[in-house]
Amino acid sequence: MNIRIKQLVFGFCVAIVVLGASTGGACAKDVTYRGVVTGFPDFGDAVGTGGANVRIDEILSDPAGNLRIGDNVTATWPIAPPFADISVTVGDRVEVCGEYRNITEMPEHWSDVEEHWTDLCTSEHYLVGLDIRFSGTAIESIEATMPGAPSGWVVQVDEVFNGPQPCNDQLNVTTAAVAPPRGYMDPDITEGDQVYVYGHYTSPDGSDVSLIGSADYYIQRSMEILQYRGVVTGFPDFGGAVGTGGANVRIDEILSDPAGNLRIGDNVTATWPIAPPFADISVTVGDSVEVCGEYRNITEMPEHWSDVEEHWTDLSTPEHYLVGLDIRFSGTAIESIEATMPGAPSGWVVQVDEVFSGPQPCNGQLNVTIAAVAPPWGYMDPDIAEGDQVRVYGRYTSPDGCDVSLIGSDDYYIQRSSPCNPHDSDSEIIAPGALKIPQIVAGNR
Repeated sequence: MNIRIKQLVFGFCVAIVVLGASTGGACAKDVTYRGVVTGFPDFGDAVGTGGANVRIDEILSDPAGNLRIGDNVTATWPIAPPFADISVTVGDRVEVCGEYRNITEMPEHWSDVEEHWTDLCTSEHYLVGLDIRFSGTAIESIEATMPGAPSGWVVQVDEVFNGPQPCNDQLNVTTAAVAPPRGYMDPDITEGDQVYVYGHYTSPDGSDVSLIGSADYYIQRSMEILQYRGVVTGFPDFGGAVGTGGANVRIDEILSDPAGNLRIGDNVTATWPIAPPFADISVTVGDSVEVCGEYRNITEMPEHWSDVEEHWTDLSTPEHYLVGLDIRFSGTAIESIEATMPGAPSGWVVQVDEVFSGPQPCNGQLNVTIAAVAPPWGYMDPDIAEGDQVRVYGRYTSPDGCDVSLIGSDDYYIQRSSPCNPHDSDSEIIAPGALKIPQIVAGNR
């Protein structure tokens, strides 16, 4: 589950001013450190306080020597300006400046806390994210000044997808020959290429983005955009790494593949950052989905990933998506749809009353149809009449969200609601003439 809390909106330019002061200014008597969010404290039923647990990777200021690299700290703040908009998730890299507090002073009803405590209580204190994802143009290469020194590209920023807003529209994206973890730098980038970047800030002026610190970081050329539909068959294993989501999908239909990389029946691993706009993606094995993302070379995957397929699609821009196509809802049959010729689609126009699972329809009336095609196909209750309350399980088939098909799975159905309990979506009904019991569930139990 992707747990999120509220985080500060200084704007990164303001945060940079604070960063500059962290070695002798407003935060000089406090502690300042960088690290990774590992979880969240539990404040019981109390409201008005936010917090995050952070594992320290770097100490910028600690006059009293309370902290060590690898220590775990609970950072807390009031959910009020200037801290009201703090928003972080597990795996985020952050910088924290706050007052070191004695852990014994914590309220007794707090739990899931660490061995150290930092409290954000003045306007000079902050918690800011350091990771950034953006697209841009590679305008100049950065050559290593000596073996093992940083090298990379100066990138003109076009669009920031998530993370702090840079104060500089040109960022130095670099990596170096250091001990892992470190990210991927596409060796085929040339001047003028459109690129995607995921890395973290390393300098006070906000001009440098490093690929060192995580195997998930990268700078790579913008590749072909794929769009396809299929069925979720499983999930990749990210080897304990956090901040990335994924699903393995068997392709049933290709909507767009300009380079011809995919074929029907291919298996693709789709991945995405657990951050807006992808933070709420939630699928399970067997779900029918539509995916739009960038085709990536499978050899560029981090080595610690496993249970992956022979193709890779990465969701990295706001235009990319993974959406479920299956929908379960109840409604009223308002008009029959007659087949225009033998074997053509037929069914019912259904006024939607309540959606139990799946995407929210853009239209309040959906065309639910079946046709004489090769199986699998679902069940259409032959005794439905105009005005009947019905329950439907099917999948979207048109971009406008008006059509739901019963073709593609023998679990799909449209059938009358039980007269005894028309909204009992957890009941099991043996469809007349059917040889099996379709599952009718509002939420699988």
